[in-house]
Amino acid sequence: MLEEEGVVVGVDGGIARVRIEPKGTCESCASSGSCKMTPDPTGVLEAVNTPGARIGQRVRVTMKPGVVLKASFFLYGIPLTDAIIFAIVAKIMAVKMELPGDPDLWAFGAGLLGLITTYLVMKLVYRLIEGNPDFKPRIVEIIG
Repeated sequence: MLEEEGVVVGVDGGIARVRIEPKGTCESCASSGSCKMTPDPTGVLEAVNTPGARIGQRVRVTMKPGVVLKASFFLYGIPLTDAIIFAIVAKIMAVKMELPGDPDLWAFGAGLLGLITTYLVMKLVYRLIEGNPDFKPRIVEIIG
């Protein structure tokens, strides 16, 4: 389970905005660029505020590792897979149907179309699951 400490900088209902403080050992770690809980350069993330933390309090925030893996697959795996499938199908169809032009160009165009289509569908799906607290980090403890 990913676990970080931070300071609450904002509260909106049951959601708190927490500024994550990097640990001293993070800078020397080889994985420091990829293990952060938040892609936000300011280090602020939104977390479910179960214990009712208030602005200025130090808190411990956790996120299930499965959520990070699912998000990575959602962001990278699905679009890449769709682009490859679209490209392969388009190339096979271009060869079998003897379409004019290079079959590789048909494959490239279809791959790009697949990537864009998948991105737009994922954007709609993201809007549906964005508010689901199961996909957000959670404050588990108020430290001080």
